[in-house]
Amino acid sequence: MVIVMASTPECFFKDESCTDQFISFRELRHEHFSSSVFPGARSCIEIMLLRGDRFYQPVLRLQKTHVCTRHKEELLKEFRRSKYRTCHTCVPCFGKSKPSEAAQNIGAFIALTLYEELHFQYSYGKLICRRCREAVMKRTDPIKISNHMSAFHWLDTIVWSDEESEESTNDKDFHYSPVSITPTSSVFSGQNDKSKRAALQNFIQLMHPDRSGRSLLVTHSYNELTKGAQKNFLCSTKAVIDIVLEFLAGSNANEVRTKLFTETNKRSRVVMDPKLMNILSAIAEAYNNADSPSNRRTILSIVAKHVDYNLISSVIPGLTRHRLTEARLFAVESGKGVITKSTPRINVCYSSAQVEHFIDFVLSPHISSDVPFGEKTLRLSSGKEFNVPDTIRSINSTRIIQQYYEYCHQMCANFEPLASSSLYKILNCCKASTRKSLQGLNNFVADGIAAFEDLKIIIQNLSIDSDEKIRLAKAVQRAKQYLKSDFKLHVRQSSSVADHCIPFSLSERNSTFFSSSCNHHHDDICIECTNLANVLFDIKQAIKTNNSPETVGRTMYDYDESLEAILAWKSHLLRCVNQGQCRINIMQSMSENSIFLNLDWAMKWNPVYYREGQAAFFGKKGISWHITVVSMKQAGADEDDGSSSDVDESDDSSVDADDDDEEAEKSNNEAFRKIALEHKIFVHVFDQVTQDSDAVLAILQDVLTRVKAHNPNIKNAYIRSDNAGCYHSAQTIIGLRQLSLNTNITIIRFDFSDPQGGKGSSDRYSAVLKSHVRRFWNGGHDVATAAEFVAACASYGGIKNVQVFECQLAPAHSKDKRKINDITKLHNFIFEPSTSIRVYRAWNVGVGKVLAPDQNRNGSSIINMLVCVNTHTNQTQLVNSSANKPQKDLISSTNEDTHFNTGTQSKSKLFYCDQDGCIRRFFNYGNLLRHLASGNHFRKLEKLPMKDFAMITYKSKLDEVDNQQLISLELEKINFHTNSNDHLPKLNQGWALPSPRKVQRLTPKVRQFLEEKFDDGEQRGIRWQPEAVVNEMKHKKDPLTGSYVFELSELVKVGTVRSFFSRQSTSNKDE
Repeated sequence: MVIVMASTPECFFKDESCTDQFISFRELRHEHFSSSVFPGARSCIEIMLLRGDRFYQPVLRLQKTHVCTRHKEELLKEFRRSKYRTCHTCVPCFGKSKPSEAAQNIGAFIALTLYEELHFQYSYGKLICRRCREAVMKRTDPIKISNHMSAFHWLDTIVWSDEESEESTNDKDFHYSPVSITPTSSVFSGQNDKSKRAALQNFIQLMHPDRSGRSLLVTHSYNELTKGAQKNFLCSTKAVIDIVLEFLAGSNANEVRTKLFTETNKRSRVVMDPKLMNILSAIAEAYNNADSPSNRRTILSIVAKHVDYNLISSVIPGLTRHRLTEARLFAVESGKGVITKSTPRINVCYSSAQVEHFIDFVLSPHISSDVPFGEKTLRLSSGKEFNVPDTIRSINSTRIIQQYYEYCHQMCANFEPLASSSLYKILNCCKASTRKSLQGLNNFVADGIAAFEDLKIIIQNLSIDSDEKIRLAKAVQRAKQYLKSDFKLHVRQSSSVADHCIPFSLSERNSTFFSSSCNHHHDDICIECTNLANVLFDIKQAIKTNNSPETVGRTMYDYDESLEAILAWKSHLLRCVNQGQCRINIMQSMSENSIFLNLDWAMKWNPVYYREGQAAFFGKKGISWHITVVSMKQAGADEDDGSSSDVDESDDSSVDADDDDEEAEKSNNEAFRKIALEHKIFVHVFDQVTQDSDAVLAILQDVLTRVKAHNPNIKNAYIRSDNAGCYHSAQTIIGLRQLSLNTNITIIRFDFSDPQGGKGSSDRYSAVLKSHVRRFWNGGHDVATAAEFVAACASYGGIKNVQVFECQLAPAHSKDKRKINDITKLHNFIFEPSTSIRVYRAWNVGVGKVLAPDQNRNGSSIINMLVCVNTHTNQTQLVNSSANKPQKDLISSTNEDTHFNTGTQSKSKLFYCDQDGCIRRFFNYGNLLRHLASGNHFRKLEKLPMKDFAMITYKSKLDEVDNQQLISLELEKINFHTNSNDHLPKLNQGWALPSPRKVQRLTPKVRQFLEEKFDDGEQRGIRWQPEAVVNEMKHKKDPLTGSYVFELSELVKVGTVRSFFSRQSTSNKDE
């Protein structure tokens, strides 16, 4: 780009805003522009003229016409839809209140009409919506458009032509004599050159007087020209040829040009070698005689890579470029002329066992996690919709299917799973959320993922080879994916890999109560776990050897923080598997006179009003509500469910022809049938209550009393909850003994999930209840008190198997404080027949420690009374949540009416009803006639579409709440070689046990810094993020000395900063 710095040029679009830097139009001929933003433009010169509303501009001398840099920038500004989005003409041209969404950029004809009819300036290239464009097109004047096109005809050649003849003669790349045809030609004569050039120019002037002033470009060294000069020469030559053809062929010039430069040129490139043509003729004959497209492709692949399309199409008429390209790809992938046998694709109908088996795998805890909010809507092919609780899938669909196939290969060798395409369809229709961030749901996972990202940043900042950076980054990514997806599958109760062995990982060293010895050696190592250990070791060594002494300490601090978070995540995953197996073991072993309780305080409900002012929106107190999910084994769960027969049972002459198929289907499903459970959900709602041990014991007493009244045969109870302080406290644990005496139901054990890993059935039902209450609120009702919350749960017929109570807790009695030493380390409590309690740190690890009566009980416990002042009870019977029951609820069929009996018992023939969809069949023809006359056809879907069956099964499996199985897989292992792994740190017994929490005291300097940061945020209205504050502390230096302000021992964690800011905020509010 040449910028002219002179006082003589003048801007073509001159106004008071022009700058003193100019560019000639000639320099803009080849400047790049976006054709999608400027529709129909041929050059930047045309764009500037159209944007400047010069629609009838006559011919310009490009070298002597200039534009200033400011006008050039404004006139060539791009208005892209992705950035500006809205229409520029809605408001100024048509008086709309707000602009609509833009559909396209404004072209030349629309810009001309906007300028002439609506007086809207500088519109070319801006955005316009569909309706505005249609309105403008109605006002278009064809005469004005024709005048505009005639005026702009001179722009057709500016891209390739040089309009200033005196400038062209000074171009050193071009010579103004024609190229000689033969070395002995007389055209080398200078006189002849001039006369011929003059004659050609006279000819052009006669044909087109408007082009007479343009120079002819002639060169003897075309290949040595620059790219732009070659382009100009070709365009100039094309213009001359067009004029000659116009003279020779008149109106048929275009047809002659096509014949001359297309077909003749094609034939000229065909090499007519007799031997080659014989070979191609043989290929063509074999190609035409082939009986299938695949055989033709195989034959053509022999020569496809070595001949061009023009040559091969001359011997195989009708051959398309697509078929030739397909043959070339086949030659690369399979080889030239290789005969491949394609496996025939057979459509096999699915079986219900295959679908249920896959959905069971998808809903296993290592893939799906429950959340206490949100629902998904599933829609059947019939149009019927139903809602299911939302779940989070930790891995993507491809990885799920890969793991499923591996699981079937290892654990179900004789089971044939569905094809991958069917599995993708099932995952797509059985909706769930994808995990993006688990901050707040599971901080172990969130911190672990963040730690891997921090390691990648550390790697990028290391002074090492780029190839080594790439290797370490890939290893880090591989280790993260392994912990996210596969690690939980490989954890086992007995494994020769120390990373996967639960007893070894959760045994407390030097303890006789909480330690188990393995009956095997840990002499194998896991490839993926070794990759994690190796990459962590390599990063540590790289930090120590490749960082400057000034920064190695800070970098090692970041590395240690990441290492701690990653190991905590890995330990958490192993503990979750173990505690989850405890739940499965209880479910499988409990009898029909036992119940399993899952407890949880749901997130407080924020009072809402259908119409509320802004002042009422703030300062609300939430409504507390507690969910208890009671599960019990179904009585007679193994008996036949009594499915309806396919024929008329009242007619003695009718038979069921599908009995054999149903028996086969039943036996096929038997291997995959899980424990049939009944569920009852109790919800206790409080206007005001303290979520402590007293409230939990009162709720448990109320639930057990109601269960005992409903089913007097219940004798035992198993309880599970998360690690909230109201559950995991000595007051609650010791009070359960008195609770057993009061309700006459013996509490066998109380188990706790691993911290941050307790999402389960209570969270799933809280999501369902919240959605139900919101529907009630959207109907124009307030939900601001416990009574209104109960009424909302009862609305629209309530929720099946859910009982909701408005409760008040009686005043608490004075009680003695109870204490169990190190209770936070204990996660399993078994109440033995005596008054003692056996406690465990981890399920099935060690013999447990017995707490003597004097250690866990000081007199009888007094449990407060729970008063239910308003009750909504859904009297629906407890039902099985298996896949068969929901199908009957969701699939509608026409019930049969009264049927006619017959006295004839002829069994020689079966007579079928020919009505579409009717499945009746009869032994007697007269019965068939009466059936046809009555019109009472019994229609039944022979088989549901796979997607519909998958969605119905998915819903039923989610209704089974705690009935989820843990999945495990064998991982590739290698023998342990001491020499090759000496550099790796050895895992110690109990490596997965929770680490003791370190209390960090704030130094006066750190406290002062945090207080100043908090006050600065309060004054400036900035909410400082704890992560940013910690990062600033790490890198803050003294401006005078250049040393770090804070020592490594003074640095604090993100949680510490967050807690400090929270305390400061609370303190300011109290003041």
